[in-house]
Amino acid sequence: MKYFYFGELPIFHIQPKVDRVNVADTPVEMIYVSNIKTTNYYVLKSYDFSVLLCHATTFEHLNDIIKLRRANGMLNTHIIVTRIEDRAEVLFNVDADTDLGITVHFLDDEQELEKLLIDLIRP
Repeated sequence: MKYFYFGELPIFHIQPKVDRVNVADTPVEMIYVSNIKTTNYYVLKSYDFSVLLCHATTFEHLNDIIKLRRANGMLNTHIIVTRIEDRAEVLFNVDADTDLGITVHFLDDEQELEKLLIDLIRP
């Protein structure tokens, strides 16, 4: 499996940058990393990723995630949500009730982000 993380928070000592791709070496698997505001969809298509891991802290981020998915063939996507209180509105915004390729995780403590990512990619 090839994983791509989109977010603004650093993971595994890698700071996501807009339109740049870095590689985070986790204890389990490498994760490609970019900022959620990226528009460099060429990278996604050329690397043949199988799973998107996205961290959203605003409704604007959720909209960006939907654009990323549409531009890249509706890949399986895990959306990790922090700082957004209205959980029902989050689920509605990403069509989680009808799009079975989206799984939403609500995380209360952003310090646990790396732990959740490892749990998601662990075989």
